[in-house]
Amino acid sequence: MRQKGFVLITTLWVLAIVSVLALSLGRRAYLDARAAAYGLEQTQARLMARAAVHRGVIEIRNKFYKDMLTMEEAEAGVAMMQPEGTHLGQTWAQPMDLFAEGASFEADETFVNDVVLLTITDAERRININTAPEALIEEIPDLDRGIKRRIMARRTEEEHEGDGISSFHAIEELRYMRGMSDEEWYGEDGKMGVKDLFTVWGFPLININTAPREVLACIPELGESAIEEILAYRGEAAETGEPSSGQRGFRSIEEVQEHTTITGDPLIAIQTYCAFDSRFFIITGLATRQSGRVRVECQAVVSAFDGMFTVHDWQERSLGA
Repeated sequence: MRQKGFVLITTLWVLAIVSVLALSLGRRAYLDARAAAYGLEQTQARLMARAAVHRGVIEIRNKFYKDMLTMEEAEAGVAMMQPEGTHLGQTWAQPMDLFAEGASFEADETFVNDVVLLTITDAERRININTAPEALIEEIPDLDRGIKRRIMARRTEEEHEGDGISSFHAIEELRYMRGMSDEEWYGEDGKMGVKDLFTVWGFPLININTAPREVLACIPELGESAIEEILAYRGEAAETGEPSSGQRGFRSIEEVQEHTTITGDPLIAIQTYCAFDSRFFIITGLATRQSGRVRVECQAVVSAFDGMFTVHDWQERSLGA
């Protein structure tokens, strides 16, 4: 009887161990399957985000090919109008959902509630911290004077002897500059923070057609009245106070004089610190899977000159799972 009891207990222990091993292997197989599925979904989202950026490059190409054709026609006397510059009423500036568009992706039932979003931002709507005129940097309101001095020192002095002058490569370098507070960096009380005022891309001048109010307010001698007229012409200061995407822009300083009452110092300020066209753009593609639980963002900085398109920066990141 004792032998039979021992055999029974041993058998039960063996069954328990086998059951635990089976459960462990099943759990491991389940986790491996989940990890593989997540990896596949993240890869899909990454490829879709990249595709959105490539679509953005096509939009920029279309804009500049159209501008080149218009310029050639104007020079040949076929057309009277010059290219319309760069403004927020153009096709490139409108956000797109490429799934909703239907032409770029074929979505099946597994893509329900997912999106592939494309946004293009004019990099020259902000102040270029590396090349903007010193007077413009000095006149930025609410920016600590010590930080202004350090910015100009970075632009004109060698950090280490013999290394040459080192420009800002990313706007985040400002975040860790001595004296920069969270309030100045992020903004407070409705004021735009430093991170949204500056850029490291583009030319020294600010695009008057795309710059937000806070950036225009940094231009010396421009004044609030001139800013209101600029925004009104752009279609962004309706009497209702509701923002608009913008429908038009100035082509030249002559159009500013023609369509506004701006004269004197404000007009000189526009001639000195503003441009009407842009060459650097930030293209962002955002794609999701599993109803947004898996999200990947791809961002590129591109420039366009004489039909040549250059990618200056490319970043990808996963935003959640």
